[in-house]
Amino acid sequence: MTTVKITTVSQSEAVHMLRSQLGPIRDWSIFLDDSIEGERHLAGFKLLPVAKLSDGFMDHPVYDVADIRRFVVFVRLALPETGEDQPIQTRTLMIDMSRASWERRRFDKNGIQIAGNARAPRAQRQLRTMVSRYAH
Repeated sequence: MTTVKITTVSQSEAVHMLRSQLGPIRDWSIFLDDSIEGERHLAGFKLLPVAKLSDGFMDHPVYDVADIRRFVVFVRLALPETGEDQPIQTRTLMIDMSRASWERRRFDKNGIQIAGNARAPRAQRQLRTMVSRYAH
């Protein structure tokens, strides 16, 4: 049995590393999940966990930091537009904080507030469904 000491990071830290070094070209958490399932690659390259870490309830993937760095180098060579470190993308919104919940503070992709509630309260949705089902 050969044991090797490897520096690892959690999936959330791997996502942060990928986002900061390759930019917002993917939703990196979905990319890593799909890579585990064998469904996703980027420019022919995959990034897979090196092991699983158990918290007593669930197993969580952990990634070799060296694998992440290699993946970044290969992707940058294959896709030169990803070659620069990307800053976090922020958006300034004019938010009415008097609205009770974040769910009621809706904006379109241009930052323009959308009137109305995001969703009707659950009881209202269920009532509408029941009424429409038995309305005839």
